Amino acid sequence: MRQLPPMSSLRSFEAAARLGTMTAAASELGRTHGAISRQIAQLEQATGQPLFHRAGVSLKLTPAGSDLFAVTVEALDRLEQSFTSIRGGRQNQVITVGCGSTFASRWLIPRLPRFYELHPNVTVKIDVLKRFASEARGVSIATSWDRLSYPVPEGPNVYVLGDVEFVIAGHPQLDLEVSGKAFYMPTRLRSLTSLHHWEAFEQKTGFAIYAETTMDFANTQQCIDAAVAGLGFVLVEARLIEDELKTGRLIVHPPSWRMPGGFVGITAVQTPPSMLRKFIGWLVAQRPVPQ
Repeated sequence: MRQLPPMSSLRSFEAAARLGTMTAAASELGRTHGAISRQIAQLEQATGQPLFHRAGVSLKLTPAGSDLFAVTVEALDRLEQSFTSIRGGRQNQVITVGCGSTFASRWLIPRLPRFYELHPNVTVKIDVLKRFASEARGVSIATSWDRLSYPVPEGPNVYVLGDVEFVIAGHPQLDLEVSGKAFYMPTRLRSLTSLHHWEAFEQKTGFAIYAETTMDFANTQQCIDAAVAGLGFVLVEARLIEDELKTGRLIVHPPSWRMPGGFVGITAVQTPPSMLRKFIGWLVAQRPVPQ
């Protein structure tokens, strides 16, 4: 006889861990906050240790909770895939990718048709991350490339997908002066999601950045659009402006800052299922254009 907790408790735990609050889990599962709380308490009693650190309404997994969450996600994913296969008469696997909105729209989504040509029975879902990739919940794999803001994650579930290169780019007719180890520009474009990128670039390269003005935008996508319009210079990871570089709408002003192996994927489990391993291999094969 299998000694397993009730499936309802595992679903409540998985939803609370993925969404970060019991209220959100209750809303998704159509239950009350009290019911979710009781089921998680029963699960903690059964395991003999706490699964969450509780700080106000927010939940953060303990080490034991992280282990259980990884196993639970993998088990539920396999159940879902099997059920879908049986119900539909064919296997239709789902891979959920956690990533930033700019990365999704400018890099990943345009390449997905190539993946579907190879694997037509796989569905790739995109979950836009609102926090660092290592804290992502409920995704098969989360991508991480912002090495100006975060160190490279470590662990057996971290897979190197490629290199990272941050470049300064602007409209071909927009002047930028380089003197010694200093850039002089009329306007630098800054994303509110990465306010300290320019300063971090200075520290990494040893080059000083002097700008007469700074224009702030809500996200990296808007900074790129502003650079194409000739409003100023953008500091951006090179793969995000591949099309603009190919067509000459933007040009790069060296030096860049490059980190080998800085583009990584973080999986929910240490041993990814076969199709996720194939997806990881496909991501590695999507090399950025050479500069």
